[in-house]
Amino acid sequence: MLKVVFDTNVIVSAALYEKRLPALLLSLGLEDKVRFFVSPALLNEYEAVLKRPRFKLGQRLITELMGNINPKALIVTPTKRLNILKTDEPDNRVLECAINCKVSIRCGVKD
Repeated sequence: MLKVVFDTNVIVSAALYEKRLPALLLSLGLEDKVRFFVSPALLNEYEAVLKRPRFKLGQRLITELMGNINPKALIVTPTKRLNILKTDEPDNRVLECAINCKVSIRCGVKD
């Protein structure tokens, strides 16, 4: 089965635009069509970014989305802390998770 790690922008875009590609990608993970990996740091980032006022997402939607992600995603704790990507430091958390799980696809990371 294909293994994926979603960058936060995929999760936010999926929440904002349910008929676009990011929502489709997330649905693959939520429907067990791909193995969807996250780390505790990524889960925290997903929720923190979803709560930013500029996105105007209600707490109910955020809670529902995180409630869908938590039981479906495979949670891993990366063994190495990276500092490779300098322009968007949190993207290093995505890479850490991807490397730890030997994922097939990293969705949303700009190299």
